[in-house]
Amino acid sequence: MNLKTFAQLNEALEGSMGASMRIATFKRAYSNVKNKPLLIKLLSGDLPPNNVANKKAIKWVAKAYGVYDDEIETYSSMYGDVGEGVLHFDGSEEDSNISIQQLEALLLLDCSKSDGNSFHSFEEFFLKMSSIEKKWFLRYWTRKPRNGFKSSSIVKAIAQLYNKEVKVVERDVQFNALHEVVEL
Repeated sequence: MNLKTFAQLNEALEGSMGASMRIATFKRAYSNVKNKPLLIKLLSGDLPPNNVANKKAIKWVAKAYGVYDDEIETYSSMYGDVGEGVLHFDGSEEDSNISIQQLEALLLLDCSKSDGNSFHSFEEFFLKMSSIEKKWFLRYWTRKPRNGFKSSSIVKAIAQLYNKEVKVVERDVQFNALHEVVEL
């Protein structure tokens, strides 16, 4: 799976009506993924803090584009979040070849300083992404995916995929991270 496919999955999850449609969408994608634990880890938001909030995300995006912060701030305000704002600001349609392993590395960067290696890695990969990839990267980077697919939905989908009772998976998740349950 690459960032393009991950972004398309999130678009489908966001656009799906109802939990059962989201679970069905997830199950289709899950069956085609080689690194299932990583997909679960990303979708469940099981990522450590990265020192990025909306304000810092806007600052880094503006710096990467070479524009004023106010321009990105305006689009973010108009569309409700920085990811959706950048989708409408950017317009780039050329997909990157970023893998979900590279996506995970980007999401795990320590972003406490905007003048360090983290910013340079961010900028290098960010400018390669299509608009839709940027939208979903930014939403996960700020730890606010807003795709309508919560951990409880993932638990239900995993229970269905592995023919387990939801209560059994919920019990397992109490003692292990969701992505670790899939590995067991």
